[in-house]
Amino acid sequence: MNDILDRAASLFDRRFLLQAFLPVLVLGSLAGALLLSALGEMDEALAFWSSIGLPEQALLIVSALAAVWFLAGLLASQFRRITQLYEGYPLQYTPALKESSVNKCSI
Repeated sequence: MNDILDRAASLFDRRFLLQAFLPVLVLGSLAGALLLSALGEMDEALAFWSSIGLPEQALLIVSALAAVWFLAGLLASQFRRITQLYEGYPLQYTPALKESSVNKCSI
């Protein structure tokens, strides 16, 4: 039992939860609600949610959390590259720019 808890704790450490999982969860939820509201489908979505049973609701919640975890994992794996993008570094690592005539200019 302790092995399972240790593994779960390693999957959801504090840094991952605060920097990737929570922002993706909040942004995804708000974007979905905004999209449903803008399309005028919010009432139909709520009616669908109340019409399905508890097992289906639980399955949808678990599926949504799994999708959020996957997207948060993708985001967390790219923290270094995102930081480099905001610092202005990725242009020097682009192979197309290394071979371009702009960098081979001789004076």
